Amino acid sequence: MTFPSNGDVSRSEDEAHDRLTRLTKLATEAIEGSPEYGDEKMILFLLNDGGEAGIAVVGFDSDAEALYYAIAGVRAMFRAAGKDFGMMPMPGAG
Repeated sequence: MTFPSNGDVSRSEDEAHDRLTRLTKLATEAIEGSPEYGDEKMILFLLNDGGEAGIAVVGFDSDAEALYYAIAGVRAMFRAAGKDFGMMPMPGAG
């Protein structure tokens, strides 16, 4: 497994800046347009083509909150596979 290169890691709001972020924006717009979607919903949409990655984040109060829910989702995936996932602080990492 290789990690995506993350190409241009600059942050943009409301403007997709490459193919994958344009696709994630289309996906979130489709979800937001659904009658099943409510104002209280948050969307964290990840798209990877094996070389690059795109992300769309909608409805979170902050990037930190979105990251928290992303990590909680990864942990749930590990637990569903009978494993666990945890994080530990790294000395000197800010």
